[in-house]
Amino acid sequence: MVYAPRKITFPFFIIVFSIVFLGMLYLVFLNKPIDVSDNPQPVVSVVGDKVVLKMTLVNNTKTIVNGITVEVRSDQYNRSFFLKSGKEDSNLAPGERYDFVAELPVSKTLKYDVLIYAPFSAPKLLNFKLNEENINPISANVENFPTALFVGENYDYLTKICNISKTNISEVRWFATADRGYFKEQDAITGDFVGRAVGVDSSQCKTFYSTLTPIKAGNVQFVFRWKVGDIEQQATKDAVIEVR
Repeated sequence: MVYAPRKITFPFFIIVFSIVFLGMLYLVFLNKPIDVSDNPQPVVSVVGDKVVLKMTLVNNTKTIVNGITVEVRSDQYNRSFFLKSGKEDSNLAPGERYDFVAELPVSKTLKYDVLIYAPFSAPKLLNFKLNEENINPISANVENFPTALFVGENYDYLTKICNISKTNISEVRWFATADRGYFKEQDAITGDFVGRAVGVDSSQCKTFYSTLTPIKAGNVQFVFRWKVGDIEQQATKDAVIEVR
């Protein structure tokens, strides 16, 4: 049996190890096959009751890139998306451009981090920040609300919900509740009144009437809540019920 001299084997091992290590270092940290086009610019915006991410991904290499993942992070979400029809098809051919769109429920989050990565490729990080006024698209008012009521009498009040954003909103959910046991229209256990859900087009308003029929005297606080996606706002009103 012939053994290679140690003086030859050890340097050869070091050379091979260095080549492999540098190759992995290049693939993981320096190889950047996926880029984000500046034309059009990537953008995160509020569209109705959704936060929408739009960007164009480009494969700048001469080989296909497989396993591309887009991860959207915020203080409320950490969601991963694939290109095209799913994980098995999440790839880009050499020179291919892909218009990527992802939707998230609108929330009070203003900052979003977007991480784009693929196996053996350096990740690409994008940062976005929304303006605070963009995430509060609804203005709601309770009008003609009776603050002095009498047991056994009926009272109507008006709720007006307006879309102050530039996009249509498919659903605004409206809830009203009060101290339990004071009104015929309430749920006996929760104190809730019947909720509503309405769609409101941009710059338009929806109105609806509600009826109150007191069944006992007392001081009552109402809480009105409206939700678009995960954003919830509320207002309160106080009323006094007496026996005539």
